[in-house]
Amino acid sequence: MHPNYWRRGIAKIAAQLVIEFLFTKQNYKNIKVAYCTGNEKSKGLIEKLGFKQYKVNKNAYERYNKKVDEFVYILSNEDWINKLLKWKRNYMGFWDKLKKYISSDSNNNIIKESHDKNDFEEKVEISEKIIKSSSFAYEIDYNNYETIEKIKEEFIAFDVETTGLSALNDEIIEIGAVRFKNGYITERFSTLINPKIPIPIEATKVNHITNEMVKNAPTSNEIILKFVEFFGDALQSSGTIIIAHNANFDMGFLTEFLKKNYRENTSIRYADTLKLSRKTLSGLVDYKLNTVANHFEIHNLNAHRAVSDAETCGNVLLKLLPLKQEENIKIKAKRESKRLDETEAIIATYIQNIIMSENDDIEFLGFDKNTNGYITINYLYTFLKYKLTKNGIYIIVKKEDAEKTGLQTEICSINEGGTENLRVYISEIFDIDLIKEYILKIYKKCMKDAKGYINNSKYAREKAYEVLNGMNTYTDSELKSCMEKIKNEKIVFPSINIKNTVISREQITINPINTRIDISNIKECKEYWSKEFEKGLDLWIKGEELRKDGKYEEAIDVYNQSRETGYCSSPLYESYSMVYHKIKDYDNEIAILEEGISRLKKEKANISNLETRLNKAITSKYNLIEKERAKIESEKIKEEKRLFNLEQKRIEKEKRKIEKENTIIEGRHIIQMDDDGNIINEFVSIAEAVRQTGINSKSIRDTAKGVQKHAGGFCWQYKD
Repeated sequence: MHPNYWRRGIAKIAAQLVIEFLFTKQNYKNIKVAYCTGNEKSKGLIEKLGFKQYKVNKNAYERYNKKVDEFVYILSNEDWINKLLKWKRNYMGFWDKLKKYISSDSNNNIIKESHDKNDFEEKVEISEKIIKSSSFAYEIDYNNYETIEKIKEEFIAFDVETTGLSALNDEIIEIGAVRFKNGYITERFSTLINPKIPIPIEATKVNHITNEMVKNAPTSNEIILKFVEFFGDALQSSGTIIIAHNANFDMGFLTEFLKKNYRENTSIRYADTLKLSRKTLSGLVDYKLNTVANHFEIHNLNAHRAVSDAETCGNVLLKLLPLKQEENIKIKAKRESKRLDETEAIIATYIQNIIMSENDDIEFLGFDKNTNGYITINYLYTFLKYKLTKNGIYIIVKKEDAEKTGLQTEICSINEGGTENLRVYISEIFDIDLIKEYILKIYKKCMKDAKGYINNSKYAREKAYEVLNGMNTYTDSELKSCMEKIKNEKIVFPSINIKNTVISREQITINPINTRIDISNIKECKEYWSKEFEKGLDLWIKGEELRKDGKYEEAIDVYNQSRETGYCSSPLYESYSMVYHKIKDYDNEIAILEEGISRLKKEKANISNLETRLNKAITSKYNLIEKERAKIESEKIKEEKRLFNLEQKRIEKEKRKIEKENTIIEGRHIIQMDDDGNIINEFVSIAEAVRQTGINSKSIRDTAKGVQKHAGGFCWQYKD
């Protein structure tokens, strides 16, 4: 994968799709995958996908002249299905696909011995029902300052012990709840419940609740009124917030419990201390309730009993809230720093109006301001950028669309898309109408891609709302107000001040001195692809490590070795460019970039970044030439000035000699004046002026000659 696309979660999605294809379409029983020593990122991805370590092959491969181990992992068809069931919230998009495969192909072998077709479909249905039942409970926004402050005032910590893990098939055997007000416990609710079904041994091992203990306990129906009385307004969305650790589990049982035993509609808001601790704490071995409690030195005296766990959960929350609120203050400050100024906001609302006039779907439309000053317009993903600069306001537009506008343009930087894009400068708000068609085109494409992600699962949609929460958005009233302002007032934009001078290649000459073999001796891609590609890639990676360590000459040597294998990629030539630009060897930079562009054109690869770097290198070389020329010119002028001053000094010396010879004994009369030319005094000589005023003789003389303006705060002039 090209480095430009790293850290976006693409590899994980791709791997999931490959796994799905192999199990559902190719009927594989097992899939094996391996990584080598030093590739810890791959290890993390492999384990996230559900693979288990199978074996280790010692000294399996040689990398950088060193033997490395190979770690082999395996994923069975059965484990994959179980993983999907476990991850039901995140991967609901797979259910329809899987059921389709099962129903459409009678010979499909996706369901193995322990998972026949009916059993699997039943589990799918159950999973879907659990998701639906959670519609009774809504998780709070942890980044909302006001909500966190409300929780501090009052909340109910809640925990259940159950016969198993399924909210639909298993039953609650104990409920524990503790009400906290302003940091103190005010009420407790605790009861065992007769589930009317046997408690499995596995459950008893965890919670220590036996069948004997619940035999005479009340049933769910018998305790419901007391339960409702204790919880009170917490069963309504505007009321007290309920807290639990791993709340999805507890809320699943709670909502199912209420549906079975309580006829009134309920709407619960809850917070999860598991999620909150993961967000605020780092470095813990795990985030189980007792682990987090021990971190805060909170002792759970009766772990895995409902009321004790609930109390511990509440005390943990009281420790977490200040940490989260501190984080929220930072988030708020960050948002404020991203707030658009008046001109930026006017542009944003105008673009939003263009979109709304053609498309009503702006659910995930938002505006963001990054640290580099770009305002990004997003439909979950960025589809447009603009920036206010000292040279004017510009919008980044695809080159072919930018050239159609008739507006002033400028080449983009690499980060702005290189030669594929242009900066389009706008002198007034209505200039945006000239790129209206382009805005709508890229908006619709972005919206389509975003919808594909958002509709994949409930989890994806929740994440989308989190992203939107950190952006600027405008209401209908704000939009209307802004459009009225645009209509009735003249909006003044900064004047456009760009040179837009592009230095051509013909304006410079280069003399690169290098040790690279001639391009004619390098193998073509078709010759090296299968044999030498990996070698060339490894060398480039090694060169990158050297470059990042500041070992530029060594890096160039390794890049040359990579190039000589026949390795041809845009990143390699970009690496060359970065090193040569760093050491200001523009001749070699231009030469290698021209080679890269020529080679990659044959491969029909994207060369926009290389073209942008080439333009930059040409400009740098031109400026260097101009600097040298200016330096030579400056030295010439300096020398001419030096010779002129020497001649002036000679003339002045001769003049003084003549004056001295002609001076009478009385001396040369000198006049003392103010700045307006009014005569203050007249002296028969400078010596007499010094005697009477105490002012330095040289200063008086230099003032009289015009060398300086004042002496002793006065103007001086020879009378003659």
